[in-house]
Amino acid sequence: MTNRVSVVEAKKAFSELMAQVCYQGRRLVIERHGKPMMAWVNMEDFRRLEALEEEVQTRQGQRHSALLLAASMRERFHAERQGAILPDAAGVLDHLREEGI
Repeated sequence: MTNRVSVVEAKKAFSELMAQVCYQGRRLVIERHGKPMMAWVNMEDFRRLEALEEEVQTRQGQRHSALLLAASMRERFHAERQGAILPDAAGVLDHLREEGI
């Protein structure tokens, strides 16, 4: 459960609020003038957030690598075919079937 407290309240009850976050698993949103500014979470939640962030970065890296490989292969095909457009895969398969290959 996430509760909201003002900066003033957080300053006054820092130790108590920290204990609630650490030992009771509460999540706190600290507000200034009614605007959310930051959140307090326990270390378990923090570790989960870091692991999630690492997973997202890994996936982004994998996607980037795949895109670079695709671009490289596209350039290679283009160079090998001297700019000629590749035939439609379905058409190639139909032709091979007709020839009995």
